[in-house]
Amino acid sequence: MNIADKIKAIRKAKGITPTMMAKELGIEATNYPRFENRGNKLTYDNIESISKALGVTVIELLTWGESQKPINGDTSFKDTDSLNARIDELEERIKDKNKIIKVLEKEIKDVSKTIAVRIRDRIELTALQNNVGIAVIKYKGNKETSLITAQEYNSGKTLMPYESPYLYSIRLTDEELKETFFKLMKSSIFHDVMETVIHEGLLEDDELEELYMEYFNVND
Repeated sequence: MNIADKIKAIRKAKGITPTMMAKELGIEATNYPRFENRGNKLTYDNIESISKALGVTVIELLTWGESQKPINGDTSFKDTDSLNARIDELEERIKDKNKIIKVLEKEIKDVSKTIAVRIRDRIELTALQNNVGIAVIKYKGNKETSLITAQEYNSGKTLMPYESPYLYSIRLTDEELKETFFKLMKSSIFHDVMETVIHEGLLEDDELEELYMEYFNVND
């Protein structure tokens, strides 16, 4: 018996009509049959809401017909050992799913951080190309750091006596960051990227998110 069959069986055993179920779930009566027949495609939240409307627990719904005999709406379980075994099995599945969820959440967080770094890299590169900001120069094998303007960096200013200089980052003031960000937002590609990561909750950078909102407030 699949989930859709179990829902239907419990509903009929309790004398609950599709219209009554629709009212409890807050949906149109004409939509309920399609909702009920989704079966295995129902989310946990869907199943929880349906269980509540039927007056049973989620466990009772999922194990309906396996170890109990409902009589006139009575959903008590007759086989306690079987029920406990089933509950243990479901609890183990939930634990496994929770572990998977934690792994996925960590991966999403890592991806979010990477996205924020890449976006900031793009902003810094654009600022540098427009002679904006301060270039932070570091040297391989040396802890010394040099600070020169973006314009000086672009003009090929000599950074001796240290060898193997490389651009570490571009320091921007709040106003320079805002100006460069707004300039990039006029690019359809950058605009679409920002829109996607913001709406999907994939940008772990409050400052960039605030700039994104400010851009639309200014350009509305």
